[in-house]
Amino acid sequence: MESMNELKKRHQDEVNNFEGLFFAFSDKQLREGLVRVGLEETDVKKIVSIGAGGFLRKDVGDSFHDMFVRHTKEAKECRKANKQIKIKYVGVDYWGKANFRTIEKPYRFYGSVHVLFSDDAPESEVLAEVDEDSMCYFGRSFGCEPEGTLTGNIKIVKQSLATV
Repeated sequence: MESMNELKKRHQDEVNNFEGLFFAFSDKQLREGLVRVGLEETDVKKIVSIGAGGFLRKDVGDSFHDMFVRHTKEAKECRKANKQIKIKYVGVDYWGKANFRTIEKPYRFYGSVHVLFSDDAPESEVLAEVDEDSMCYFGRSFGCEPEGTLTGNIKIVKQSLATV
């Protein structure tokens, strides 16, 4: 079974080596990128910007999208196959991210970077918006690691911190 780190590396390699994708930050790099993906230097109408300096041949757009759909599915399956981590909601940090901590090892924090909350958001609102699939590892202290990293299978346990 592939670990989450192996999966992330494989996914990154697939993106880096995707045929028809290139990055350009100047006119010269744009012309070179067009040639590198098999187009003429003047074929700018045959590419689309994907943001952050990335360009993609229009004719491979669907397969590029399908690759990310597959990556999401594979990451979800990998998390489910790995050990389940039980977490409990503890609050919203100063970045507006909902934070959870593990029950078995209380100094490991998880959360979601997809939805932000006000610092006084009630637990019920947070649990209604955040799901297990969007969780990432934040670090060993509350408010740590603003971007988070993907992790294993998460299970939110709804119980009071006092009983944990």
